[in-house]
Amino acid sequence: MSSMKPLDLGTIAQLQNKAAEEAQKKQRVNIKNKQFPTEPRNYDTWWNLPTRFSDCSNEHCTDPRVNKEKTGKTMVAEVNGSDICRYCFLAGVNKITA
Repeated sequence: MSSMKPLDLGTIAQLQNKAAEEAQKKQRVNIKNKQFPTEPRNYDTWWNLPTRFSDCSNEHCTDPRVNKEKTGKTMVAEVNGSDICRYCFLAGVNKITA
């Protein structure tokens, strides 16, 4: 058997405080308030954005698909205040230039 010493009350209190601090650090971040990077405009950046199904808000959408009838919704992400599809995102629509 290994020689194990019982923990004293001071050590137990320190471990509990450390566990409480770690739990606070791991609290979930509200995705609606979190800022996601939108540069560079590539597929890796697009797939890291929070997306949902809706219509692209760009009136001159660059969607190259042949069947563009509105039979369903398109996957869009909110970028700089408007919902754009991945084709418009990659084309640089709604891009902030410095």
